[in-house]
Amino acid sequence: MNNSVKIIINGLSAKTGGGVRYLSNLLRFVPSNYHITLILNRESKNLFSNVDSRIEIITFKVPNIIFRVLIEQFWIPIYAYNNNYNLLYSPADMASIFSKTKQIMGVQNPNPYYNLNVKYNFSSVIKKNIQKIIAKVSSKVVEGMIFVSHSIKIEFQKNIKYDGKKKVVYHGLDLNTKNKIIPEKTLNSDFILCVSDFYPHKNFEVLIKAYNCLPQHIQKSNKLLIVGGFINLNYYNKIKRMINLYNLGDKVIMTGKIGFDDVFLYYKNAKVFVMPSILETFGIPIIEAAQHGLPLLLADSACLPEIGGREARYFDPNDHVKLSELIVESYEDERIYSEMSKKAIRLSNKFSWNDTRKETFEFFKLCIN
Repeated sequence: MNNSVKIIINGLSAKTGGGVRYLSNLLRFVPSNYHITLILNRESKNLFSNVDSRIEIITFKVPNIIFRVLIEQFWIPIYAYNNNYNLLYSPADMASIFSKTKQIMGVQNPNPYYNLNVKYNFSSVIKKNIQKIIAKVSSKVVEGMIFVSHSIKIEFQKNIKYDGKKKVVYHGLDLNTKNKIIPEKTLNSDFILCVSDFYPHKNFEVLIKAYNCLPQHIQKSNKLLIVGGFINLNYYNKIKRMINLYNLGDKVIMTGKIGFDDVFLYYKNAKVFVMPSILETFGIPIIEAAQHGLPLLLADSACLPEIGGREARYFDPNDHVKLSELIVESYEDERIYSEMSKKAIRLSNKFSWNDTRKETFEFFKLCIN
């Protein structure tokens, strides 16, 4: 233990979606000379059953945001200092301001740094401004920053001046997830798939309008599935009203939050993958869908062209007609479909959690030294 590198990781924000997937895969295997302590919300502990067995996990019951802030700003830095940790890693956009231990902050939330033509309610605007202030203050106390795409790095630097160490580390893919399907579960028909939680910047309006424009023979045999949690209930209700307005209630399915294995069941049985979002920092579902050979139709916005590269097809995030045309081409032109499917597989081969782990721990070492 005396020769080990001691790192404490603040995972209190990892409760669903990409945050859990990122940390659980990052920590699946840890270098032998590292001692890792992971701080979690008690309700999230079962989501990290696949991490390296040598990782020490400390959990807290976090009833509200005030209690979480107290843990992050006082308990964690005091514990890290008293136990001689070499590094504190906070992957979710907020550092421990008073920490005497060297810190790295991850930047994964795009909302504070982009000026979007999206209508947010008053509380969301206040939250966005607070997040930006927190990020700015945090940037003054950290040794380094990890960004999940070049796109978010550029937008961050437009808003906040930071001259410290910086590293872009992409998320990865688990090569075994393609086979993580529960055998007895099957889906009978092809469908158009979108995987994303419900937030205003996810731009589902364009997806619904595009689906409504599809020829009847495609709608008849291919439902639209939006797989993700109803995080923003106001936005969920808005999309639900829109679906009813177009009389698509029997053709558009919103699953709500589902289990990890079930997500891959949908990937395996889908026909086409669409991401209409106007704001993402990485977009893990893009490469997960690519791994299953799904043609990728992505909004030409934020980091999506960076991640999808030449292997995806793009549409203006405000142009539902173009998206509808791309969907029709994917269904009715076998040559295009086959070519896009092969390109998707090639894209997925570029991403690996092994690379993510290697680059992250190398950056840890750089910042410690």
